[in-house]
Amino acid sequence: MGYQLVVWEGVRPADDDAGVEQFRALAEQHLLGEPTEPTPAIRAFIEALTTVWTDDPDDPRWDKSPWKYPPLLDGASGPMVFLDLRLRSEVIISTVIASIAEDHGLVTLDLMVGMLRPVSENVIAEHARRTSGSLN
Repeated sequence: MGYQLVVWEGVRPADDDAGVEQFRALAEQHLLGEPTEPTPAIRAFIEALTTVWTDDPDDPRWDKSPWKYPPLLDGASGPMVFLDLRLRSEVIISTVIASIAEDHGLVTLDLMVGMLRPVSENVIAEHARRTSGSLN
């Protein structure tokens, strides 16, 4: 198991519950079944991520990369991308990823705690203590 984030184009939902609902609707449309070509915004976001952490297992920097399943474009479909991270500094890395997404005008949902990101690491840790820590 990894640490999972999903990033999509759209208006940021009003709260975490609305974010989970929006994710589920978008996932049904874009992640289940045949993938569609990622949008330019999702491609630009992935490009920004891969300038920070390679998604090429043959790259000498791969051991520092957080990606569980490369290449990242394989997790993208239309206006969204599913990111599965290796369990290693995932809270810090997920915060950086969410900040990059926000810089690109994208929405991030942390599937492990069911929260829209970015939020402070303390909020995430407290939420995880109060809940089961997963949407599954």
